[in-house]
Amino acid sequence: MSGGEHITFHDIRKTFGLEVADKITAQYGGGCLYIPAPQKISKDHSLARLLGHATAQKVALFVADVISAAGHVSGIQIKVPCGATGRRAQSDAQMRALISAGLSAHEIARRLSVDEKTVRRHRKALRERMVRSLLVALPDEDIAIQFDVTPGHIAHMRQFVISEIKRFAADGFSDEEIAGRFGVGKVDIRRFYTAHVLNNHALNDERKNG
Repeated sequence: MSGGEHITFHDIRKTFGLEVADKITAQYGGGCLYIPAPQKISKDHSLARLLGHATAQKVALFVADVISAAGHVSGIQIKVPCGATGRRAQSDAQMRALISAGLSAHEIARRLSVDEKTVRRHRKALRERMVRSLLVALPDEDIAIQFDVTPGHIAHMRQFVISEIKRFAADGFSDEEIAGRFGVGKVDIRRFYTAHVLNNHALNDERKNG
């Protein structure tokens, strides 16, 4: 940190240790993590689900102390390095770039000399991470940079998420169950409802009246 103006993943690792750092890296490595204000860390928040509620609160309080000294009042987004190192990290980056470019699994496998199953596994993980980024309300420009995709791709993915949420709600899933399907907290799902004028009860009523 420099004069209380910046905070990095290194600061999180130095303060909370390797166990916390490894959990964050495993989930968000190569991307970004948004750490909100402490009061927004509920027990079902995605960060609380990852680290445990008490630890997530401590991380958020630590961040809040730093950014408040710099004049900020809300949360902050930090870049999380890849957990893999060396040749593996380079290979993972190439895989993400080719997937984002829209190449087929067969073509990516040929270019990188890997099995198609490996490509499909990476594609599934990348899609899930992008969906989580949408649900935790990262700005579109940050998602575009993180995943190297166009605004049109993000809009398409957002419509996919909305349609999936509507489908789950129509099948009678609770907010908590829908959140579990996407690997986020219930608070993230409800925030997404608000942002997109959705509501689980209204969606269920729509199903019953349809």
